[in-house]
Amino acid sequence: MARLHLLLGLPFAAIVAGCGTTRAGWGKGSFRELHESGELQIRRAYVRVDERTGELLLPWIGARIPVGVEGEVARCELVIYRDDDRDHQLDPDEAVSMRSNAQAGVKVLFEDVRVSPPATGVELVARIEVVASSGARVIQFLFRDEAELSRR
Repeated sequence: MARLHLLLGLPFAAIVAGCGTTRAGWGKGSFRELHESGELQIRRAYVRVDERTGELLLPWIGARIPVGVEGEVARCELVIYRDDDRDHQLDPDEAVSMRSNAQAGVKVLFEDVRVSPPATGVELVARIEVVASSGARVIQFLFRDEAELSRR
């Protein structure tokens, strides 16, 4: 539990996602690695704007237990929220989209996550919380168009 509190207390900039390098067992195309350990992997696609609807679209985000490792993802929750007060903390009235897994398994994948673009000056933040056999992880990242990043 102390480990979870430590993760929650980290400055927002310290938990922004880095780039991943291996695609085995995940969606097609470019992705970002949010967490990588011998016991748990959390990855996502790049956020982009759907040209047809104008919505911000995250094609997929998920968590899994690596092949050959015992354990399961007991709970996975994804929340997209407006950070109205810019404190990088989810407040009850800020959530705009929520998803969670219905059952435990070795892999949880949320697809086609869509939200309307925020008003000018308002940041959207994605927060994924994963509880696995090896412990809990909470990761946040800015939910904004990353089209330029995905082309690198």
